[in-house]
Amino acid sequence: MSEQTRLIDQAAKVICDDETPPGPGFAQWESLTDNGKETYRRHAIALDSAGMLRSPDDVVDAGVIDHADPDQLRRAAGVLEGVGMDDGAPDPHEWFTNAATLRKRADQIEAHDRQHGAVLARALDAYERVILAAPDATMTEVHPRAIQAVVELLRERA
Repeated sequence: MSEQTRLIDQAAKVICDDETPPGPGFAQWESLTDNGKETYRRHAIALDSAGMLRSPDDVVDAGVIDHADPDQLRRAAGVLEGVGMDDGAPDPHEWFTNAATLRKRADQIEAHDRQHGAVLARALDAYERVILAAPDATMTEVHPRAIQAVVELLRERA
């Protein structure tokens, strides 16, 4: 079995088990027929085609999270409502998303944070270079020039 096939199967299982409540009349992944499993594989393949499955790390086994913990469920609901508000949903409590979209959003936030951190580090370096270039100057003399160097750097990056 290739890594991609394994990823598709793992994603299909998570989709099935997340969408299907346990209990009488509902089939979890292990009890599905081959046709039923194939339906969920098609969902996972569609996510993969859309670039939403990139590695096995993107698929979390549903067993890792305690779905019966009321505090975790409330936190999850709060996160979903918050994302819905950010997206401008008129009724954030009814806003719909899926796990792959939330993971993609997390990746985007991390990328932005890394970029923001790099800009701040360059700004601090610019400030320090101006300060160190004038070791005999007072802070009153050098601080405005250092701040100007930081402002110029940030304008270049904007």
